[in-house]
Amino acid sequence: MLTKTGRMFRIMGYDVKIAMSSSKDEEILEEAKRENRILVTRDKSLYRKSILHRLKVIYSPHSDQYSILRDIAHSLGIKLRIDLSKTRCARCNQPLKVRLKEEIPVEDRKLIPEGYWTVFYCCRCRRPYWLGSHYSTLIKILDIT
Repeated sequence: MLTKTGRMFRIMGYDVKIAMSSSKDEEILEEAKRENRILVTRDKSLYRKSILHRLKVIYSPHSDQYSILRDIAHSLGIKLRIDLSKTRCARCNQPLKVRLKEEIPVEDRKLIPEGYWTVFYCCRCRRPYWLGSHYSTLIKILDIT
């Protein structure tokens, strides 16, 4: 499972589906083919099956986040950066909307720290995101990678 990597790519603005750990290989392959997705895996067997099914696939044998991110960026020929105009919810993959704090439902507003007046908000799962320490940490990870 590359859940953490998938969530990072969502925050960067990519439409990413994360397979459930209970998903069978055949289900993953069928969905990737149906939705024309690039499959990223550390599972050698799933990688081989993807090749046989003629799917776009990236294999990364690494377990550390930096190497996995490097493998994906190299394979796709992309620069790893966050595009705030395209950023998505790390949980549900829904595109985020820029909202003023007072535009967000009161119960969700309680999650936002003092001093943040504008946030990125997921209307589906009602989760606010702000440019705090997690954002700074992700920027550092991407810069190192």
